[in-house]
Parts: sequence; C-alpha cells; structure tokens
Amino acid sequence: MSPPVAPHASPWSPDPLGPDWSQAVLDLTPDLPGDTSSIATLIRRAPASAPTAFAPDAPAILYIHGFADYFFQAHVGDHFAAAGFAFYAIDLRRYGRSLRTGEPGNYVADLSVYREELDLAARAIRGAAGHSRLTVLGHSTGGLIASLWAAHRWRAGSDHAVDALVLNSPWLAMQGSSPYRAAAAILSGAIAPIAPRLALDELSVHYRDALHVDTGGEFDFDLRLRPRRGFPARAAWLRAIRRGQAQVRRGLGIGVPILLCAARESGNRFRPHDRLLTTDSVLDAQRLVDRAEDLGPDVTVARFEGAHDLASSPREAREEYLNTATTWLAHLAR
Repeated sequence: MSPPVAPHASPWSPDPLGPDWSQAVLDLTPDLPGDTSSIATLIRRAPASAPTAFAPDAPAILYIHGFADYFFQAHVGDHFAAAGFAFYAIDLRRYGRSLRTGEPGNYVADLSVYREELDLAARAIRGAAGHSRLTVLGHSTGGLIASLWAAHRWRAGSDHAVDALVLNSPWLAMQGSSPYRAAAAILSGAIAPIAPRLALDELSVHYRDALHVDTGGEFDFDLRLRPRRGFPARAAWLRAIRRGQAQVRRGLGIGVPILLCAARESGNRFRPHDRLLTTDSVLDAQRLVDRAEDLGPDVTVARFEGAHDLASSPREAREEYLNTATTWLAHLAR
C-alpha cells in the first residue's frame, strides 16, 4: 500500500474509473450542524500500484466539477496526460464519491468551506507529489469556486496558490431574465436564514438526457451520483452562489493567467431541442464572458460551438476546447 497522500488523507486506492485511476479520501472539518465528519475525494490518473507514476517536474492539473456533478470524464484526464500533464480531480464534500448516506447532496451554506479540501488537494499535488506548477480547471459552479479560491490564495500570498486557471463555462453570473434573477436573490436571501435547506429549484432534465447513454447520449455516468433531476438548489446554497458571484462583480484581482472558455451561444434550458449539445442550455454564455475582466488583469476568452460542459460536447467541439487549453498552457510554460 502506498503512503498517505498528505496529512488528513488516506493512502491511494483503486478508483472505479479503471486501472489507470486511483483515489484518496481527504478528511475534513464538519461544516454543517450535527455532522461529525466530512470527506472529499482526490482522484488521479495513475494506478494505485504506481505512486511515482508522475515525474515531479510535470505540470499538474486539478479538475473541479460543477453542481449536481462529479468527476467521471476520463477522456479529459487522458487528453491532459497525453499532453504531458499530471492529472488530478476532486469530488468536493457531499458530491459524487464523497457523498455519504443521509447527507444533503451537493449542499453547502458558504462557498468558502471548500477552501479546506482545495488547500489539502493543492498540498498533496505540490507537496507529497512534488509538482512545481498547478493549473486549476473548473467547470460551471466549479469554475466559480476555483476563481474565489484562487483569489483568496493570491491575496494571502499562499505557497499553495495556483499558477493558472482554465474555466469551462464558469458560473460567474446568474442566468435567466432580470425578474428571474431578482426573484432568486429575494427568495434565497429571505428564506436562507430561517429554512436554509429548503429546495427552491431543480435542474432541467433535458441537457442531462442529451448526455447520458440511456437516453441517447455518449456518456455513461452514475445516475446515483448525478441523478436525472440533479440535486435540489437549496436556499442557503443559492444565497452562497449569489454572494460568490457578487464577489466576482466587485473584482477578484487574480494575478495569474486565466483562460475563460464558453459556448458561442445559449440555448433554451426549459425544453428539449436539437442544439442542447451545441449551445449552453444551462447558463447564459454571454453573461459569463461579460464577467471576464472582473477576474483579473490577464484573461483570455475563447468560445466554441459546444455545450454547457465543453468537454462533453460533440467530439469536434470538445477536441477544439481541450486542444485550445493545452496549447494555451504550453504557451505559458515557454
């Protein structure tokens, strides 16, 4: 058995993604009333039997998933590994591999609690594994979380700060009409203090159906970990998202290079249509791009004929997105 990844982490063990993948459990400080323990799961593209599979000087990627999601996109890890990167991903607390029976799936009341598992993951990657460069790749809610964490670490001057960010359709701004956004703000702000776990909304099934193999899609993700209707958007969680987006609007001042990737167009998220996989039919792509300058002084924007998750778009679009990311990172390393 390989040694622990880092303090507060289990040894590497086999991961369900297959023989090229392993995982380690990160023990966390409980953040919800009544909890006695909490975990996150660090995943890497390397077998448990080969703890030194990555050269320490290889640049590393840490992938952060979105809401009602978890890491299953092995093809993303394969792509970056083929390009010479050490690839890691994390299932945040109460997501995917980290969700325990009886827990409120995907729920937190404050996005800052994720700093703990991201700090532990960064220490494992930079410290125990010895990688000198770390890029964080965040998708959707994971892109918002990654941006807030990177900004916090940049201001703190942390030696575990990231060297670059790649953001895949990051949820930097609320979608929907002005009345919808106003209602979300009022409801979440009023209800969160008295009923923090009250479900206010749920995801549309149409985009998820377009992705999953059982309903005509290309990907075979676990419907227990990423259910057809996702997990409910609870009042305190939605308030936390809006507070995070407000921080973005005020300006994060992240001092590292950022690549912001988004779809060229948005699509209707309330009904099925033939462009679910070639438009962002979850978020408002233009509103995300409009927030680019609020992230920091060095932001490159790239847009694609792809879906909300560019890495789960049809092959041509996802390969263009992944190749753009690796080319951009290679340019930074020169």
